[in-house]
Amino acid sequence: MIEPSALGVKEVVMDRSLMAWLDDYRRQGIDAVAREDELWQRFGRRCATLVLDSSGFTKSTAAHGMIYFLSKIAALRSIAEPIIQQHGAVRYAFEADNIIGLFPTVLDAYAVAQGITDGLRQQRVMLEEGELFHVCGGIGYGDILVDRGFGEFYGFEMNLASKLGEDISGPDELYFTSAAYDAMGADERPACEAVQLEIAGQQRRCYLLNM
Repeated sequence: MIEPSALGVKEVVMDRSLMAWLDDYRRQGIDAVAREDELWQRFGRRCATLVLDSSGFTKSTAAHGMIYFLSKIAALRSIAEPIIQQHGAVRYAFEADNIIGLFPTVLDAYAVAQGITDGLRQQRVMLEEGELFHVCGGIGYGDILVDRGFGEFYGFEMNLASKLGEDISGPDELYFTSAAYDAMGADERPACEAVQLEIAGQQRRCYLLNM
């Protein structure tokens, strides 16, 4: 494995996709793990990962139908995209009711999550009568493999952010991994609650913020 410091925020060279490289290795009988350093040099990037999910998808769709809920997703995306671009997203993708973004810093990712939450409140986007539309999320920080495909990002901190954002967080909750929390300066961090969570069979310290 190459030193992580070699992976700073940079443009990833993507003349061919990561999957195309891996398939070539497979067909040629080459052990891809033996070429790991080369692949990290070509596709690696150190950045903050943000995964936002909507709250109430299943309930709202069951009650009102898919088009009703998709109209709420359209409102979410119209609020989110300018905020994402304003904070220098390296790459981002909308996937169903999820938003996935890579950012230069954890503070950028946090500002986007908070900005989207505030925007939903200010524009009074309603999930149901009397119930605001909410999002929840997770933020990680570390080395990510960025492929050419739509939303194809791979890495341990990406996995953690996805788990926190999609499975653990509740409405208006934002979780930071330990790496993400530590990447923020002590005078920059929002006030969070330290929590122990079991993820992938291990106890991990994360930090919970109510947005």
